[in-house]
Amino acid sequence: MKNMKNAGTTIQKILIGFGVLISSQVLASGDKLVQPLELKSLLTTKTQKNVFSPFVVNSKVEAVKLLGLQQTEDIEKQMSFKTYQVLLFMWAGSGQDRLDFDLGNGKAIFRYVPGRTRDYRKHQKAFAVKKTLSWEVVRF
Repeated sequence: MKNMKNAGTTIQKILIGFGVLISSQVLASGDKLVQPLELKSLLTTKTQKNVFSPFVVNSKVEAVKLLGLQQTEDIEKQMSFKTYQVLLFMWAGSGQDRLDFDLGNGKAIFRYVPGRTRDYRKHQKAFAVKKTLSWEVVRF
């Protein structure tokens, strides 16, 4: 009985270790379909959009024209323009506004949840999305 318990524990440890190994390999290989990008500085563009129509950046050249070289290099350190496009969401609204994403039905669904406070704030979020993946923005 003791050997069966030890065998079960050993199998469990092997499965957990295998799961950790596989997930770390997927992250290291960059095979995520959507990944949030860390913005080190405020994005500066000459035009403003709303949350439902983000800027879509498909190349480094487009990113430099829109954001400048430094901000483009910060983003490029986190992803590759060969396999990803960048969605830049810039909008103004309640301080409690939220934007997150979920994957479903073969596409990325970005969910905008408006806040209920009247404090007017500027928001910005950036996501790297695989070029082969379709996406949409919906209000919740």
